[in-house]
Amino acid sequence: MEYKGVNYADSDRVGDRRFKRHRVTPRKVFRVSKIWELHDEITRRILLGQKNTVIADALQCSISTVSNVRNSPVIQDKLAIMRGARDAYTVDIARDIQEFAPTALKVLKDIVGGQGIGTSASPALRAREANNWLDRAGHAAVRREEHVHAHLTKDEIEAIKQRALGSNGPVVDAEYVEAVGGRS
Repeated sequence: MEYKGVNYADSDRVGDRRFKRHRVTPRKVFRVSKIWELHDEITRRILLGQKNTVIADALQCSISTVSNVRNSPVIQDKLAIMRGARDAYTVDIARDIQEFAPTALKVLKDIVGGQGIGTSASPALRAREANNWLDRAGHAAVRREEHVHAHLTKDEIEAIKQRALGSNGPVVDAEYVEAVGGRS
């Protein structure tokens, strides 16, 4: 490169190390040419979407091994075939579900209505399927949870236990825990 009449890339200059040409060794690149059992497992995990570090940890190999396998043309071709097969299988399953849905719907209607094959269905089964239908239609039962935090004495806890044991509802169990600083 010339700048103001000075040639800064003059290879004939002696004693200036900045301009010596360094021999650059080519980078070693490992390519998979034959697929071993480890490569098959790495390929399967790549197809599942796992990251290189996760695969390397699980298979107890180096991250560079996983990277080399992932970037290999042989494995890239195999991944393309596997992805195509996976996608085709997914389409087949979706088609099967669509074709079977009317039959399943009729069975569910018979069960809930107590007709056809559903005449022998128990009332519990009918109620459960009716609830499932309501849930799918967006009419699910409201579920509420209440959390209570209270500071109780040992005597109050015992009284609650005795009331719970005498009721028909769920049994409540509690224990007395000594608070920090001696307060309960």
